[in-house]
Amino acid sequence: MNTSARGNDQVQLQCHHLKSRRSRSQSGVIAYVMLCMIICAVIGIGAYATDIAHNVTVRTQLQNAADAAAIAGAKDMVIPNQQQMADSDAEAVAAANLADGEPVSATTPGTEVDINASPTNDGGQCQVDAHKEIDNFFARIFGHNKSPIDVTATAIAYDTVSGVRQDSLFPLVASIDTPNGHAVPLYKSKIGDTVTFFIESQQYMNCGYTGFTGGASASYVNDAIDQILGLAPIEPGFVPALNIGDQMDLMNGVASTKDLSEEPYYSKLTDGRTLYIPVMSGDPPYNNHRPCLGFIGIKVTDVIKNQSHGKVLELVCTLTKGFVKGTPGEINGPASNPINNGIADLSPAIVQLKY
Repeated sequence: MNTSARGNDQVQLQCHHLKSRRSRSQSGVIAYVMLCMIICAVIGIGAYATDIAHNVTVRTQLQNAADAAAIAGAKDMVIPNQQQMADSDAEAVAAANLADGEPVSATTPGTEVDINASPTNDGGQCQVDAHKEIDNFFARIFGHNKSPIDVTATAIAYDTVSGVRQDSLFPLVASIDTPNGHAVPLYKSKIGDTVTFFIESQQYMNCGYTGFTGGASASYVNDAIDQILGLAPIEPGFVPALNIGDQMDLMNGVASTKDLSEEPYYSKLTDGRTLYIPVMSGDPPYNNHRPCLGFIGIKVTDVIKNQSHGKVLELVCTLTKGFVKGTPGEINGPASNPINNGIADLSPAIVQLKY
């Protein structure tokens, strides 16, 4: 091979090496650029994820505040003489809640709260619309400084209940208007008051056992007590559903029913559970039929028995749930009579959020 050929070969080899180095250099630059782009994308996604998480958290807080406010306003709509307080109470409850660390109140900058409480045919409702502007942390880099959040909540309250489902009631009926056993009739009691139900004494009797819409007997009452207290398996429908206006079969006194002052009954009765019982009207004797006028919830705090023969005489209770009334005037007389007013004052509102 001549000198000229060798020179050409060397030149070509040098060019090849230069191209290889240039290619590797370009590949390195591209890889570096790609890495930078990936890092920027990850940072951007992370930044947006942070803002999204912040947005979700504040939305949840705002929704919780609106829900609580709507419930408070709706409840006022079924409390006598308190309907005019619905808007202000709802506002106060909303403001007692925080969203993004600030009170949910129209006085908070960037926050709006609109409340609309109104009556319905069988109670009332309250709608709360809340709006809040929140600051973004990272999205502002891209010009997205704030995000608006809007939520709404509607609560509906019912001031009447037509009945109670099966397997829910303790087989005892209390009279709401007899003066027996109380300084004042039961309908004048308030939630949280201590009330005493006298079961056996005819002189003070203000309640009786019941078979509900079936026959009242000692064996039925015994079995119903066991099931409601969880001492025997529930037989579905053994304690029937009961509606306001249904005729209840009553039974005077203890009539050989269980000694509720002994174990395990005493512990079960006084363990803090709420027992639901129907209410009736009138004085004893209670060995007849009476219409169901509503229901109350009680917590038994003590069981007192006659020391001579051990039978239960009294159940000392705390009134935990008010009377649930049927139609106005259900209890003899107009809706404006004192008994109906007493029931209305104690009636618990059934309030639920509308979704």
